[in-house]
Amino acid sequence: MESVDRLALPSEDITEVPVGLVNQMMELILGMQQELTSSWTHRAFDDQRRRRPRR
Repeated sequence: MESVDRLALPSEDITEVPVGLVNQMMELILGMQQELTSSWTHRAFDDQRRRRPRR
């Protein structure tokens, strides 16, 4: 279905994507990445604290 829709569209519309849409997508992806990395670093930090024997 996707290939048919793409062929039906003019090639110009495919290359010219609205800048606002691209910016929104980038912000969304970057925000997700930040959330993932922060959660992973928190988990790793907690694991390190648990594994280290307290003196």
